[in-house]
Amino acid sequence: MVVAVVVLSSLVPAPLVASAEPERHLRQTAQAEGGGGTQSLPPGRVTCEEAPAAFELLCAVHDLIIANYVDAVDGEDLASAAAEQVREADLAERTDGEPPVCPLPSPGFEEVCEAIDRAQDTAAAVEEAVRGMVGSLDPSSRYLTAGQYIRFRTRLENRGTSGLGVAFGLAENGRPCLTVTATCRPVISEVYAGSPAEKAGLMVGDELLQLGDRFPAELGCEAVSRLDRFDAGDEVSVTVRRDAILTVTIRAAQLAIPVARGMVVDGNIGYLSLDVFSSTADGAVAEALGELTNPPISGLVLDLRGNPGGYIDSAVGTAGAFLPDLSAIVHLLSRDRVETIRTRGRSISPDSTLLPMVIAVDGGSASASEMVTGALGDQGRVTVVGRTTFGKDTGQTSYHVGSAGTLAGVLQITTLRWFTPDSRSVAGGIEPHVTMDLPLCLLPAEVARRAVSVIRPRITGVAITSEPPDGTAYVAGETVMVAVTFDSPVVVFRNGGSPTLNIRVGDDRRIALYESGSGTRELAFAYTVKDRDADPDGISIAADSLQLGPAEIGLVAGLEAVLGHDALGADPQQMVAAGPVTPTRPDIFIDIRGSTHRTSIERVAAAGTMEACGTADGGDLFCPDVVVSRAQLAAFLSRALDLPTATRDFFVDDDGSVYEEAINRLAEAGITRGCDPGGGLFCPDVVVSRAQLATFLVRSLGLGAPT
Repeated sequence: MVVAVVVLSSLVPAPLVASAEPERHLRQTAQAEGGGGTQSLPPGRVTCEEAPAAFELLCAVHDLIIANYVDAVDGEDLASAAAEQVREADLAERTDGEPPVCPLPSPGFEEVCEAIDRAQDTAAAVEEAVRGMVGSLDPSSRYLTAGQYIRFRTRLENRGTSGLGVAFGLAENGRPCLTVTATCRPVISEVYAGSPAEKAGLMVGDELLQLGDRFPAELGCEAVSRLDRFDAGDEVSVTVRRDAILTVTIRAAQLAIPVARGMVVDGNIGYLSLDVFSSTADGAVAEALGELTNPPISGLVLDLRGNPGGYIDSAVGTAGAFLPDLSAIVHLLSRDRVETIRTRGRSISPDSTLLPMVIAVDGGSASASEMVTGALGDQGRVTVVGRTTFGKDTGQTSYHVGSAGTLAGVLQITTLRWFTPDSRSVAGGIEPHVTMDLPLCLLPAEVARRAVSVIRPRITGVAITSEPPDGTAYVAGETVMVAVTFDSPVVVFRNGGSPTLNIRVGDDRRIALYESGSGTRELAFAYTVKDRDADPDGISIAADSLQLGPAEIGLVAGLEAVLGHDALGADPQQMVAAGPVTPTRPDIFIDIRGSTHRTSIERVAAAGTMEACGTADGGDLFCPDVVVSRAQLAAFLSRALDLPTATRDFFVDDDGSVYEEAINRLAEAGITRGCDPGGGLFCPDVVVSRAQLATFLVRSLGLGAPT
């Protein structure tokens, strides 16, 4: 009698090797009983209970398949496959001695016994018969020797890899590229903790110049991702460029690569890569998430590209981190039952659904990866990007078979099919919501940026929602309402200011102020018509006219919205009637009443060139004595001259400034060359002198020489 420990295995893609332990409540121990019973046996044959030790493997595997395979199996089909496998193995024929007595698990195995009897090596013939039976089931069922099983478990636990302890991506001047050239170079994207590379001082961002005899070379994307593969003990010379060129010799070693690795990109985007669902993967994910979410992030990218699967328990624990308690994760269908597995209170926060999330997958994402992707997708929790997954909807159970306490091998057979919470099969693969190329040689930060871009709120439409009260044209004092609609609810964070919307009244630029709409898909903006406005063709709105200033628009977690939108053409139903060219009221600002510049200030304010020095929604101060910075001057001139959108970024010291676009427009128009033309500096915070103002105005207005 052979004792077999039944383990619900991983969801493993063929030909990739990966397996999994079961959940505790699915584990069981079974005994493989002989199948001979009281059947009438041909001369020279015995039942499995009477079988010699050499045949215990054959009987155990047969009975385990008959009792546990996900579908009913015909014993005659098993026998036929086993006999054919033995015959095709081309084993040396027996030349001396009588073969050991062959048992019959079922009557059809007579042809199997005849084939085994002809082989000199009975043990080898039995193993071939076992492989024939298992191979007839499905591509994911297999029989592993003890040595193969050890290697299988080593790979599953992300061990057994040797090298320096680094990962590479390709970049060209900080931008992604896919083939090594003179400028597209391998860059270190990860340095594993405790690795020889870390001890040698290599760092993320180092540009690779030389790596033993493997680089420099003309390498494609896939080859770059496999550069760090060296046998333990190899001495490898590595040269990198950081601030200077550094050359070190590193001894390769066995690596313990963390299965889950995270990083924060651009200050608020979390990136979490998971290589395999090992026995510790869900714990590693929880630990990495704890680090990524403290302080809070605005969005998360879970990278499952190339992840072949692993333990069901780890897949359930990982999916549960992002779902409310008791959410359905997977339905398991076996020969004798259907079971629904649910989350068990492991979420990353009391409300784990608040964090916007994307999963990146490809054709190498299989089994447990598809289980997590399917669960979170069906629950409406994630957006899936990348390429169609592998498509493996079955699970295997591992049976340890042997005799007298000795492990002969491990039988892995398909014992279940699984379905997503919506009862979908993933056979054929999971189609991503957004198809996207994410080659393995992309730097993690670039993967995060590309993937998270699909969940940033986007403007789906801009429309004027009001009508002239008299049905013909707006007049001074009447309000024009404009709605900006997004593809998902957005929150407006004012940060001491408010977003504004540029509109066109005739040839003049006007500013519509933010009215309402935070927490909804639609934001409302309002513009009060002035006396000098005139637009017989109707109000229009240029493309990309939404301006934030200090405000932000995004998801509740803080993920910023994409503000680009198409232009809205002039609408004849939105005509504006002309009025006298006078200030709307005697006093636009209360702090300029005694100023000799009062008339000029009122004129630039009425023209929309300047606003109050306080908030945009009601300030009545102009602050005439406050100095103007170079950046503010750029904004004023850009508005006054209606400068077109710039096609490039001119300066490095205005990055992130709310005035950056205005500065670039000024530079492209040739009005400014910056404060340091050779260094790419604009000096946005430096105040403007009257002399500098004169220079700006001469260039902007094209003033000729004085006479």
